[in-house]
Amino acid sequence: MMGAFAESIEQGLNQEIAAMGRAGWLMIRQARKGDAKRMAKRLDPVDRRELEAATGRDAGSVLKQSLEMTPGRAWVAEQKVNGPWGVHGLFGLASITGHPEIGVPWMVASEHFRQDPKMLLRLGRLAVQGFSREYQVLFNRVHADNTRAIRWLVHIGFDVSAQAVPLGAAGEMFYPFTLKEEVCVTPQALQ
Repeated sequence: MMGAFAESIEQGLNQEIAAMGRAGWLMIRQARKGDAKRMAKRLDPVDRRELEAATGRDAGSVLKQSLEMTPGRAWVAEQKVNGPWGVHGLFGLASITGHPEIGVPWMVASEHFRQDPKMLLRLGRLAVQGFSREYQVLFNRVHADNTRAIRWLVHIGFDVSAQAVPLGAAGEMFYPFTLKEEVCVTPQALQ
């Protein structure tokens, strides 16, 4: 059963898809067992490289573990491409044990899914707004060579660090990215 948070993310994104006139070929749904394997088959080579560089493991096992670590907080973007529906995007929101204020958003996609940058920007911004209602800080890292993802992250509101840091078994360079909740402090609160 889907929780209220997951349901609100799914409904909000599907409403936006309908408003963009794309409901006949794109839908968002809760991730299910087997989706990691289906996504791994279509994974954009840049995303595959990033996952494998960060973990030292094959992308399929990383995606499977990502779904296991984000129960009820992972979604699939299904697209109708040349007839049948298929998994072309997978995204989620993990937590960090001991840090309930920090959420870890992640996303991978097929090359086909990335061919509509306007849609990705609109859906990305909407997902991040929903994620920000749950967490004060959103944080993750992006491979330094993944320039397309870095541009997308900036456009949907993340701050990408200017300083890359080594990550993974091979020590490849990754840029941390964050989004912090705006906190408004009134003069009365300081007294």
